[in-house]
Amino acid sequence: MLAEADGHLGEHVPGLDNPRLVNIAPTVLHRLGIPIEPAWGLDGVPLPGPRTGSARAGSPG
Repeated sequence: MLAEADGHLGEHVPGLDNPRLVNIAPTVLHRLGIPIEPAWGLDGVPLPGPRTGSARAGSPG
Protein backbone atom coordinates (compact mmCIF):
# COMPACT_ATOMS: atom_id res chain seq x y z
CA MET A 1 0.00 0.00 0.00
CA LEU A 2 2.85 2.38 0.72
CA ALA A 3 4.99 1.44 -2.28
CA GLU A 4 4.30 2.62 -5.78
CA ALA A 5 3.41 0.09 -8.44
CA ASP A 6 6.65 0.74 -10.33
CA GLY A 7 8.69 -0.43 -7.33
CA HIS A 8 10.42 2.85 -6.51
CA LEU A 9 10.92 3.16 -2.78
CA GLY A 10 12.70 5.68 -0.63
CA GLU A 11 11.58 8.74 -2.56
CA HIS A 12 9.59 11.50 -0.88
CA VAL A 13 5.90 10.91 -1.48
CA PRO A 14 3.62 13.74 -0.30
CA GLY A 15 1.25 12.57 2.44
CA LEU A 16 3.44 9.65 3.50
CA ASP A 17 5.59 11.59 5.95
CA ASN A 18 3.83 9.93 8.88
CA PRO A 19 1.67 6.99 7.72
CA ARG A 20 -0.08 5.18 10.57
CA LEU A 21 -1.71 1.80 10.96
CA VAL A 22 -5.12 3.44 11.37
CA ASN A 23 -4.84 4.71 7.77
CA ILE A 24 -4.85 1.24 6.22
CA ALA A 25 -8.60 0.53 6.42
CA PRO A 26 -9.65 3.95 5.05
CA THR A 27 -7.04 3.64 2.28
CA VAL A 28 -8.27 0.19 1.22
CA LEU A 29 -11.90 1.31 1.25
CA HIS A 30 -11.03 4.42 -0.78
CA ARG A 31 -9.04 2.44 -3.37
CA LEU A 32 -11.96 0.02 -3.72
CA GLY A 33 -14.27 2.96 -4.38
CA ILE A 34 -16.26 2.49 -1.16
CA PRO A 35 -17.34 5.82 0.34
CA ILE A 36 -16.22 6.22 3.95
CA GLU A 37 -19.14 6.89 6.27
CA PRO A 38 -18.49 9.10 9.32
CA ALA A 39 -20.78 6.79 11.33
CA TRP A 40 -18.11 4.06 11.06
CA GLY A 41 -15.86 6.06 13.38
CA LEU A 42 -12.63 5.34 11.49
CA ASP A 43 -9.70 7.24 12.99
CA GLY A 44 -7.47 7.25 9.92
CA VAL A 45 -7.60 8.91 6.53
CA PRO A 46 -6.94 7.50 3.05
CA LEU A 47 -3.29 7.71 2.03
CA PRO A 48 -2.47 9.27 -1.36
CA GLY A 49 -2.44 6.91 -4.32
CA PRO A 50 0.38 6.26 -6.75
CA ARG A 51 1.55 9.17 -8.84
CA THR A 52 0.39 9.25 -12.44
CA GLY A 53 1.90 10.79 -15.50
CA SER A 54 5.22 10.43 -17.24
CA ALA A 55 7.50 11.91 -14.56
CA ARG A 56 9.67 8.80 -14.72
CA ALA A 57 9.43 8.16 -18.44
CA GLY A 58 13.14 8.82 -18.87
CA SER A 59 14.25 6.94 -15.77
CA PRO A 60 16.20 3.74 -16.31
CA GLY A 61 14.26 0.61 -15.22
